[in-house]
Amino acid sequence: MHEWVNRARVDPQADLAGCPAGNCAENIGGCYTPQNPLIWNGNAGRAARFHCAEMGRQAFFSHNSACTLVANINTLYPGSCNGSASCACVGGTSTCGGTGCTTPSERISLFGSGYSGEIIAAGYSTVDSAFYGWLWEPSSTTGCSFTSENGHRYLILKATSALGTGYESVGGSPYTQYYTGDFAGSNSPIPKIPSGVHYP
Repeated sequence: MHEWVNRARVDPQADLAGCPAGNCAENIGGCYTPQNPLIWNGNAGRAARFHCAEMGRQAFFSHNSACTLVANINTLYPGSCNGSASCACVGGTSTCGGTGCTTPSERISLFGSGYSGEIIAAGYSTVDSAFYGWLWEPSSTTGCSFTSENGHRYLILKATSALGTGYESVGGSPYTQYYTGDFAGSNSPIPKIPSGVHYP
């Protein structure tokens, strides 16, 4: 997932060329130009992996957690807590206490990183299909700015922060497969090689 984000960032028009007609309406007038790749943020990566795990094991799909997370979740996951409500949530249940459900920025902070955005997906059978679900999401907005329609694409192609990604497959949950990208912290200094992978 991280590699696909960086590939799209350094040559956005190559990936956007496959966008279905009408889906990427803001891709006009130089909206998406080549950007530096995003470096890996390990804390954001753990937060992203945890969010996939909690969505799968608590059977929900949302940026907010389904409960108020315990304050020490970063020391529990993944060792002694797999994302289930019994270990991840205050009181051991998927309910929100007096402080409300834990937001993405609060969750990422619990894992030791700053927050500048989050993308989530569920139900896609492969990381490729999840990634292009984000990148080619339908949008009729023509302005080059972040909106509720193009937010995934805009974060992928315009964010200036670092990135952490996560995936979890949970049998018996509503979607089975969950994907999260957490944009967090500074993206500098850029190392010579931000990241690399062989695929498949």
